Amino acid sequence: MAARLLDENGDLKPFEQWLNDVQPIADHQVRQWFQTEYDTAVKRAHIAAEWRQFEREADVLPNLEWIKSTSIAPGADHQVFWGTIRPVNDSFWNSHRPGDRWGCKCSLRATDKEATPVDVDDVPVMDRTKPARGLDNRPEQDGQIFSDSHPYNPPSCATCTLPGRRVISAGQTTVLGRLFNSKKNRKDCYHCSRPVELIRKAGVEPSETIYVTHKKYKNGGEVLIHPNVDKKGSDYKQLITIANQFAREGKSVKLTPSVHFKSRTYSQIYGSLSNTPYYRKCPDLKIGDSFYEFESYVPPFKKEKLRRMLNHGLAQSDKIIINNSRGASDRYIKKLIFDRIRLNKPIDEVWAYEKGKTRLLYKKQ
Repeated sequence: MAARLLDENGDLKPFEQWLNDVQPIADHQVRQWFQTEYDTAVKRAHIAAEWRQFEREADVLPNLEWIKSTSIAPGADHQVFWGTIRPVNDSFWNSHRPGDRWGCKCSLRATDKEATPVDVDDVPVMDRTKPARGLDNRPEQDGQIFSDSHPYNPPSCATCTLPGRRVISAGQTTVLGRLFNSKKNRKDCYHCSRPVELIRKAGVEPSETIYVTHKKYKNGGEVLIHPNVDKKGSDYKQLITIANQFAREGKSVKLTPSVHFKSRTYSQIYGSLSNTPYYRKCPDLKIGDSFYEFESYVPPFKKEKLRRMLNHGLAQSDKIIINNSRGASDRYIKKLIFDRIRLNKPIDEVWAYEKGKTRLLYKKQ
């Protein structure tokens, strides 16, 4: 539902248009709930975007001021914080901020005014002003408009009523519901395959925003997998290994699916390939802003197969990764590369995947 707030041009849809678009996956709701969720989602998205700006300008305007609600009948729970001024990076904002109430119309303003005290020991006040379920996360940090505690989500996997197998992306392993209640395997509704499968069965194409997080690294690198990727494919494990190597270097890597070029999903994922020789193609990976094609072979390996691998890969992208685990010489592969360059074949990068590691063989200078 959140992914459908924007139209194909990235503009916010009017409420009535959005309401019509989400009916296939949310027909159990009533209009008032839709309106509240729409308003709250838009509010939280705006605050998340503003927060990035607050952080960029913190050296000039180091504090944030809580601005009173514009609602005709504001709730009493946030009134206690109106006028509060705290540093941008203060822990106070982890537990209390505009947008952590359904329908909240409070806001924040960057300021250089002095910070005001907050009585964190006033337990009754702090308990009364705890964030609402589903609004206890920080969208500017995790990229999720609503948190995993949203009332629509089950309190545990053991109580989940959605059909299908539970697959949590971090280990790509199917496990029994009872296992999800352990400390090691807490429920993770946003990375579970069940909701995605149901959305697809409802006839709604998964959008690019539905990428599932496979792994995150402390340096910001991450591996994301689109639900349409064939996990039973012969090269899937190799693609995961390659993706993790680039992610460990701090890059964002997406495993991309094979979809029809006329579909909406294609335009969302591969739209940047329009007006290029690779339009209608579906490369295997997106590393940063660039697409890469991975080429493997059907055993047994013969170095002559590298010729076909190069030709096929370069038809998909000018950046390719070839499986050279059986170890053809660099000299032989580079000869094949330069033979194609002399024929005016566009080649930007060629990487070699060898026994779990990827290294650069050629880069256009």
